[in-house]
Amino acid sequence: MPKEQIIQNLLALFFYMFHLAIVVFYIIYGIIHFKELKRYLKPGLFIGILVLLLIMPGMVFNIVHYDHLSRIEKNHNLQLPPEYFAFIMITIAVLFATVIQLVRTGWHAGLYALAKSEWQKLRRPLYDPNQKQSLFNSHMIAAFFFGIFAGAISTLIFEILNVGESQYLLKMRDLYPGMEFTSRYIKFAVILLAVTGVAISEEIIFRGAVLAVLIRQCKTKIGIILAIALISLIWGGLHMLNTDAPLIKITQVFLLGFFFAEFTRRGSIESSIAAHIGLNLSCVVIALLTNSLP
Repeated sequence: MPKEQIIQNLLALFFYMFHLAIVVFYIIYGIIHFKELKRYLKPGLFIGILVLLLIMPGMVFNIVHYDHLSRIEKNHNLQLPPEYFAFIMITIAVLFATVIQLVRTGWHAGLYALAKSEWQKLRRPLYDPNQKQSLFNSHMIAAFFFGIFAGAISTLIFEILNVGESQYLLKMRDLYPGMEFTSRYIKFAVILLAVTGVAISEEIIFRGAVLAVLIRQCKTKIGIILAIALISLIWGGLHMLNTDAPLIKITQVFLLGFFFAEFTRRGSIESSIAAHIGLNLSCVVIALLTNSLP
């Protein structure tokens, strides 16, 4: 393995360790402050189920696709297990995936409730409990269109700099043989749903309670900037293996992290979710239009 690749893998491992630390923080902090979460558990459960519904079609698509390919492998020279073995594997995978997704639903529900609770502590002096909160507002709409604009600009810059997919992503495609036989519109729908679910998940993790707690502990503007920078850097580091230019990818995600954090600070966690969905939507639509979907 080339030295450069070893350094990249070690750096990625470093960021994943930070991510693990954030997960551990959420588990411990959520247990300690569980009583404070009751108010937001109902909308949190809605968010958890929503993420589940967005991600599940991709999982089902992959399972059905795998089963289909196991039946036609001789026609396409695909190296897959025999049909009966594939059925057993699929059955186990479905059961395992169901359990995992139920756990993830509870996880996202708790994360959202914790995020709302902690950000509310920062806004308490300005909070009117009798004021009706609308599902969509001008701030969320503005954030959504900012995300679309940011996705288009990012795609353009990546194209100018000739940034492509990393070897890691290319190898991931090998896990789903025969994707080239699938309609690009089906792939578009599945990918769009998946990246929307990922957007919600990432925002309630990185712009959720951990950022609110860090900001609440900071007494100066510099401290707040450093807190946002730290979370944005970790978030960017987790995306470094998505392209063949890790430094450019980290920089892009790092800068977006500042904008998304400001949407959360000045609006709500829903605003940063809207911005992230707009970003991913823009990138997927451009990929569809330019025939560059996986």
